Amino acid sequence: MHCAVSVFSAWTACTKTCGSGAQSRSRSVTAKAADGGYVCPYLAETRTCNKHACSADCVMTQWSSWSACTRSCGSGSQVRSRSTVVEPANGGKACPHSAETRDCNRSACAVDCAIGQWGAWSSCTKTCGSGSQTRTRAVAHPKHGGAVCPASSQSKSGCNPHMCLHVCSHTKCEYVFLGGAWRTSILTNKCSAHELHGGNFHCEHHFGTKTVSLGGGMTAQHTNECACYCSNKGTSSMTHGYDLGWQNNAAVNINNVGPNAPHQITKSKTIDLGSMQAGCK
Repeated sequence: MHCAVSVFSAWTACTKTCGSGAQSRSRSVTAKAADGGYVCPYLAETRTCNKHACSADCVMTQWSSWSACTRSCGSGSQVRSRSTVVEPANGGKACPHSAETRDCNRSACAVDCAIGQWGAWSSCTKTCGSGSQTRTRAVAHPKHGGAVCPASSQSKSGCNPHMCLHVCSHTKCEYVFLGGAWRTSILTNKCSAHELHGGNFHCEHHFGTKTVSLGGGMTAQHTNECACYCSNKGTSSMTHGYDLGWQNNAAVNINNVGPNAPHQITKSKTIDLGSMQAGCK
């Protein structure tokens, strides 16, 4: 009697979904061979399956640390990155982004104080007698904790320290006919300090009524009289006559003055009031 077998079972599921797996099927003996009958054939068989290549998803490294911020203030940026370990294949998942950027240090930057150049001095508050003048410079004040301004934005200085023009206290003049001509003659006694040391004078006979500006907003009025002004500045074109001097608190007699007077001042010459002093010696 020959061996008898059943039909093959269905193929098993493939052992792999891709990349060449295997599947099998089997059958069983229904009747054994006897008395020289045919032996039983093979009872199981195997075949390959899903031979197509498997897809490979992208594989990335971990993110790197964030880089240093590009600015210490005022909104900078920083980046981090990652690299690809496995490239995608056969329809695998694509690689995601490999770099990221974010804002950092958004706080406003500190602005230090900025100081400009000094401007011109203002006009002096007085034309004489010690006034003052100021000058300023532009200042941009600090912001957000910046360095403070090191100095004031205004500077003050004294100006025009010279005494204002005034009628001399120890010097006077007379308009006299002397030596064949009318002259303005100057008389001095013991000069005060300001008349002796740089407090120069100018003497003039005023015909009619004349108002003289003394500086500092003050004026003096003279009518047909000779007057001497001290603390004058500039140049006098006045032709000065004789400096007669005083003796025993009395003026020397004008008519007794000769060409060799002890305190003679140069006649018929422009006198520089910046260097001339009263005739006390």
